[in-house]
Amino acid sequence: MNILVVSDSHGQTSGLEALARDDSPVRTLRPDYIFHLGDHIRDALVLSAVAPVVAVRGNCDPFFGDAPGELLLDLEGVRLLLTHGHTHRVKASLTPLCARAREAGAAAALFGHTHRAHLSESGGITLFNPGSVSEPRGGPPSYGILRITGGAAAFEHVSLKG
Repeated sequence: MNILVVSDSHGQTSGLEALARDDSPVRTLRPDYIFHLGDHIRDALVLSAVAPVVAVRGNCDPFFGDAPGELLLDLEGVRLLLTHGHTHRVKASLTPLCARAREAGAAAALFGHTHRAHLSESGGITLFNPGSVSEPRGGPPSYGILRITGGAAAFEHVSLKG
């Protein structure tokens, strides 16, 4: 299973539009899902022709009441926690997010909010932030790829080339 992971598009869809183009590496990947981890989740509609979109609401999505603020998914034997991260104060520390993932029985927590690509492990829980496709901090615009095979998850950051 292949999943495209994006976050923090903030109304700037040019990066997402580049991912949706027929010549994009994402089309070759043929994702099963697209996860948008908040802050202008409606932007992900640009990608809806590529794969089904699953989104969680961020702090800049106050009017999208139909989207959850947090989501637990079980995919091919891997439990994932999807959140924007602002309610877990991820800009200050990843400890609360890790604790929430542990409490939920998740193998990985996917989050946004910081606009920084991040991949680490803490106490057996993988923490992954794809960075921002439009307003990165400390690096180029980026997105993530999640591959689930045989009950194991592998994460990768990809720089967005405009």
